[in-house]
Amino acid sequence: MSKPKFWGYRRENGRVGVRNHVILLPLDDLSNAACEAVANNIQGTMALPHAYGRLQFGEDLELHFRTLIGTGSNPNVAAVVVIGIEPGWTSRVVEGIKKTGKRVEGFAIEQNGDINTIAAASRVAKE
Repeated sequence: MSKPKFWGYRRENGRVGVRNHVILLPLDDLSNAACEAVANNIQGTMALPHAYGRLQFGEDLELHFRTLIGTGSNPNVAAVVVIGIEPGWTSRVVEGIKKTGKRVEGFAIEQNGDINTIAAASRVAKE
């Protein structure tokens, strides 16, 4: 007989919280497939694919970043795995979400490649 699983997490203050959502947040449409692959590998995670990011400039791009940071900062999100193509964008969104004290890790496909990004992001999402 298998033991039931408790999908919780340890808060910064040491108390236990109910694990709401671990989201896989793509920064652009090219990162959707990697996020969806991680979600297919790791139970309890949720990919949030979208068709935006590339070819956005100026205020449109700023709005895009604020929207992604706001999504990752949502109180119903326990932790965030950010996957982007470009390392600078990935760092920017990760740092924005970190300001909330939420657990967040970022991976840039340009640095690691698709397969390595999916493997590393899957390990982090499982935690």
